[in-house]
Amino acid sequence: MILQFQNLLRKLRAIASLVFNVIQLIAALIALLATTAGATVAAGLLRIEWLIAPLIAFALGILITLTLIFFFAIKSSPSRWLLRGYRYVHAEYLYRIYDEPKHHSLTVSVLLEAIQSGVSIFEDRYLWSGQGEEGEPQLTSPDCSLMGSVIKRSGWKYYYIHMGRELSLGERQEITTYQDLYDHDNKFEPYLAKTIAEPVDQLVLRVILPKHRIPTKATLSEWSTLGPASTRIKTQPGKINTHSGEIHWEIASPVFGHRYEIRWE
Repeated sequence: MILQFQNLLRKLRAIASLVFNVIQLIAALIALLATTAGATVAAGLLRIEWLIAPLIAFALGILITLTLIFFFAIKSSPSRWLLRGYRYVHAEYLYRIYDEPKHHSLTVSVLLEAIQSGVSIFEDRYLWSGQGEEGEPQLTSPDCSLMGSVIKRSGWKYYYIHMGRELSLGERQEITTYQDLYDHDNKFEPYLAKTIAEPVDQLVLRVILPKHRIPTKATLSEWSTLGPASTRIKTQPGKINTHSGEIHWEIASPVFGHRYEIRWE
């Protein structure tokens, strides 16, 4: 009963956030149109024709700005992930480069918890800077199966996994995928990043590099992606295990809308 009440509160907060954003936009538009209309009428009555065109241009500029702000507010709204019916408890991303430097792999392990009954489909996406051959995600979780091929949309690659059953409210499911990547054109940029588009209790980023090509420097950075431009929040040096070639970063309660990045040189 308590869990159901908590899930209901999450949904109500998401709906309230969406409604609040819409009301703010409408109120701003009404104020803008009223001010611009009044100023334009006043300019016409006072025969200041040269002021009318700048007023209209100003109004259009403000309108475009408000529209962009509203778009990013909706994009970051928790209402999007609530509709999927699950939340992330734990997410781990392991990027590995092998002794053959063109051969890379990505392993993703997530622990999900159903926030409503009947959840059976998991959606994930990735963006790879390399160019060459991308194998389809291979599932190592029992009973789970990939639904169709990877879908390209807005530069991202999306794939969908059927869990093999429907989860009950509060039930958890672990899903692990493995993917081979071959950077034949040497376009890969040396970083691993995850943007928190869904709330998660714990995030783990791992990079394993060839022992004979240990980097000289690694940095761990946190960025805010809310709004039209990213802003770096903080940066710290990353520790490189010279025996295993691993760079490891654990983030407890990562911030919604922030991007966490391991970059090496």
